[in-house]
Amino acid sequence: MTLQLIPPPPGASVAAVVGHYLRQLPEDADSQTSLVFYRRLLAAMDAAPKSDRRYTYDEGWYVEMRDCVQRCIDSHAARCS
Repeated sequence: MTLQLIPPPPGASVAAVVGHYLRQLPEDADSQTSLVFYRRLLAAMDAAPKSDRRYTYDEGWYVEMRDCVQRCIDSHAARCS
């Protein structure tokens, strides 16, 4: 399966990036496709502006979401090896 993702709008917040990407994950994605997807999601999250994290809760949410995406990457990478 070739994964084609529409990139998020420039300057999108981390929350907007996550929502944008999660709407594009195909239901029938195999582990290799999922691995590519989650790697792209993580890169987009890291590239999103940090200025929208104004409150302590925002930073905590970002750290938890990033950890979750990293666990998905690790899980799919293990299945692909």
